[in-house]
Amino acid sequence: SPSKKPTNNPTRLPTSIPTEDPTAPPTQPPTTPPIVSGVGVFDSGTQGGTFWSGTLLGAADYDNSRSNHLTAVQLVSGSHYDWFIGFNGIEVTITKVKNGKSSPKGSLIAGKSATISNWRKSGLILMIKVNEIDTNVSPAYADIEISFGPKK
Repeated sequence: SPSKKPTNNPTRLPTSIPTEDPTAPPTQPPTTPPIVSGVGVFDSGTQGGTFWSGTLLGAADYDNSRSNHLTAVQLVSGSHYDWFIGFNGIEVTITKVKNGKSSPKGSLIAGKSATISNWRKSGLILMIKVNEIDTNVSPAYADIEISFGPKK
């Protein structure tokens, strides 16, 4: 299959699939199916050198916020499972999902980071770093960075 160009910006996913024009030529379905509002997608690619930083709100605060922030970032793994980085209002969570079953893999507080080695079988690491968590504001938020590569 053709390789996708890495992106440094998560994209927002629609909450519903648009209605297709019956007179239009057939199109391929989206490569990433829509999930829920507030979830972004980070496709690191497989070569390294990609980066994203941004703010996550807790899912409970998403509807109360008038901002354009995310509640989670899905990491494109190129495998049969998904990884999600979220914020539960206290700490940043790292979760692996396979066949609809969630498996918590870790949580981070401000100033801490975690790595996933051999990300996408590339020999490179993917790092998740929490720069700041502020629970003294409403809505509470976490400022995070996700970086892929370079090889150590």
